[in-house]
Amino acid sequence: DFRARHPGATVVKLVRDYRSTPQVVHLANGLLAQARGRAADHRLELVSQRAPGPEPVYAEYADEPAEAEGAARRIRDLLDAGVPASEIAVLFRTNGQSETYEQALADAGIPYQLRGAERFFDRPEVRKAGIALRGAARFGGNDSAMEDAVDLPSQVRAVLSGEGWTPQPPSGSGAVRERWESLAALVNLAQDFAAAKPDATLADLVAELDERAGAQHAPTVQGVTLASLHSAKGLEWDAVFLVGVAEGMMPITYARSDEQIEEERRLLYVGVTRARERLHVSWALSRAPGGRPNRRPSRFLDGLRPGSGTAAGRSSAGAGGGIERGSAGTPTSTAPAVP
Repeated sequence: DFRARHPGATVVKLVRDYRSTPQVVHLANGLLAQARGRAADHRLELVSQRAPGPEPVYAEYADEPAEAEGAARRIRDLLDAGVPASEIAVLFRTNGQSETYEQALADAGIPYQLRGAERFFDRPEVRKAGIALRGAARFGGNDSAMEDAVDLPSQVRAVLSGEGWTPQPPSGSGAVRERWESLAALVNLAQDFAAAKPDATLADLVAELDERAGAQHAPTVQGVTLASLHSAKGLEWDAVFLVGVAEGMMPITYARSDEQIEEERRLLYVGVTRARERLHVSWALSRAPGGRPNRRPSRFLDGLRPGSGTAAGRSSAGAGGGIERGSAGTPTSTAPAVP
């Protein structure tokens, strides 16, 4: 309300963007153009000062592990093309999403570093949960919930309920929510492990967790950055992978009010504008392999991604990218080549 209180003030708008290509800036402007409420009153139309670059690439995958593997493949292509690992970032909404990408990059032999959060298996709640699961595997549970657990996922849920996991996430955000997300990631991992190995025991799962933790503790000197959108503020990279851009994660499920939704939109805007040259936006239709494909891309991409209703996403600086649809195998791509 500054201008209303001081009608004689001079307004200087800082609209020149020296970081990102016109294609990236065009998408960022498109996101803010859909803003509602007070955010719409103060938005800027940025103007890139850089030479044109590649169009943003949009990718749709069957499930989250396939999405992570797809990102790892494209990152490997960038590394082979000479892009330094330190100039590549994978950005996600919550720290609980990092484990899937830690695993995919480790499996691909790509060094990485976490920013703004400990490695998944180093987090206090994950370490405590691991100790509890190891104890239950060795000595069995001593409560009624554990005795009633007939399969591996229910055993894990019974053990982790003593560590703070609940079937429904806590309301709000912050440290309590982040701890729950970490425990929920372990529950989901147990479900996926049991689906792949129906005869697996709790001891088998503990061995799998130990193996994953060991693989992801290899020392790295330079690596791809894994970071939450919050911890990425103020940073920039040549290539950015925005992952998990689906309803329920972006905007997050507990963002209900108009103000909270607009804050989520600004958070995605932060992610988009971290990219200098290459931007890869992806989402998964289900959480786990074989799951029901009941997810949809984030509403924030409506009218911006190809095939979402309008041509708003087609940059004046280029022809516009396509949507890659992939699975755990080699994806079929209609998008421009990454390198």
